[in-house]
Amino acid sequence: MCTTCTTSKGWETFQDVVRSRVDSMLVQDWITLLLASIVVAFAVFAEIRDCMLCEIALRDISKRREVSRGWRFAIRGLNFVRYILLLPNIIVSVMSLVHEDGGRVKYVCLNTVAVLLLLEVDNLAFLHGLGERTRMEAEQHSGAHVTEDDLRTMGIVKSICVVLIPCSVFAGVCGHSLIRDFPDFFVLVFAPLPSLVVVFVQRVIASRSKLKGACGGFGWAILNYIMFVSWYSAILILMFVQVHGRRAYEDWWWWIVGVLAMVAFTLVLSICTDNPPKPSAESSLRGVS
Repeated sequence: MCTTCTTSKGWETFQDVVRSRVDSMLVQDWITLLLASIVVAFAVFAEIRDCMLCEIALRDISKRREVSRGWRFAIRGLNFVRYILLLPNIIVSVMSLVHEDGGRVKYVCLNTVAVLLLLEVDNLAFLHGLGERTRMEAEQHSGAHVTEDDLRTMGIVKSICVVLIPCSVFAGVCGHSLIRDFPDFFVLVFAPLPSLVVVFVQRVIASRSKLKGACGGFGWAILNYIMFVSWYSAILILMFVQVHGRRAYEDWWWWIVGVLAMVAFTLVLSICTDNPPKPSAESSLRGVS
């Protein structure tokens, strides 16, 4: 055994280290974690707002002319990845770094800056990676007509993020001792919760608070949660296969097939439920003339 796993207390597992680090956090550490989680909530909402603006722009363009199914799936697929895979993993990173590096003020601040850098990569690529002419044309033609209902929805989504993300972070960090063999269990349980609630609320508002829309929103939220768990499990399986070699396929092939089947089911369901708005008669006549 090396000195990494043995201390003056003897053999220490990862669970013991996590408990020791969380229990040693002082009042100022918890206050810093609260402020950091609020900053993360604002950054996550900014990404969700970009997703909503993409949906609004797609809606407006679809009302003027027919949009091909490929473009619709590309935009909605990108938004799905941001909602269900990127943003929950940002919250997972905040909680996991507290477990692994500790919750001191310095570590919380540095880790938060590092995590938020991931959300700025696309903005930096747009601002500095594109040519100036292409960037200016994109900015000129990227406007979306935002209605009062859209603004009200954005306000509700912002409130959800500011409330649920700090609560999820604290629940994940403090729940390390409830399941001793898996201290990150509640990290995975609460990380996708804000995104799922946002998707559910958007579905309910879009359906004018009808029961059918509420049930559909709840069903999509459950499906998205299963997709997040499947994706996270697929990453763990990939790491396991890399460590143990090809023989690991013999024990995990059924789970790999299940994950692929889940992805295929989501794709088929998205195709079956794709009902784009038809161009209005006025815009059609304008295009003919």
